[in-house]
Amino acid sequence: EMLFGATPFYHANHREQGRRIISEDVQFPEDYEQSHPAVCSLIRKLLEKDPALRLASFAEVKKTTFFRSYFPSTQGWQQLEARQVEAPFVPRLDGLFDTSLFVRVQDEEQDYGSDADSDFGY
Repeated sequence: EMLFGATPFYHANHREQGRRIISEDVQFPEDYEQSHPAVCSLIRKLLEKDPALRLASFAEVKKTTFFRSYFPSTQGWQQLEARQVEAPFVPRLDGLFDTSLFVRVQDEEQDYGSDADSDFGY
C-alpha cells in the first residue's frame, strides 16, 4: 500500500479479499520489480504464506538486501537506534496541529434516510 497507494489483495467482496490474502502471492508491476528488486524481495519475504519461510525477526529483516543497502554494518543500526542518523526529510510545521502536508480528501456526506435529526429537534 505504501508503494502504490492500493491494497495488494483488494476486492470489493471481503470474503474474496480474505481468500486472496491467504492464497495469492503479492504482484508488482514488471517494470517496478526490475528497477526495485530489493524492496520487492523484502515485501515478498514479509508476506510469505509459509510461516517457516517468512521473515521471523527484526534481525532477519535487517539482513535483507534492502536494509543492507542503507545500513551495511551493525554500526549504522546502532546509530539509528541512538538517533544519530540525520533524517532525510524534516517537515516545517506551523504548530502541533498543522496538517498542510496531508492530502485533503473530500468526503461526501450520504443521506441514509434517517429521521434522527427531526427526532432530536434539529
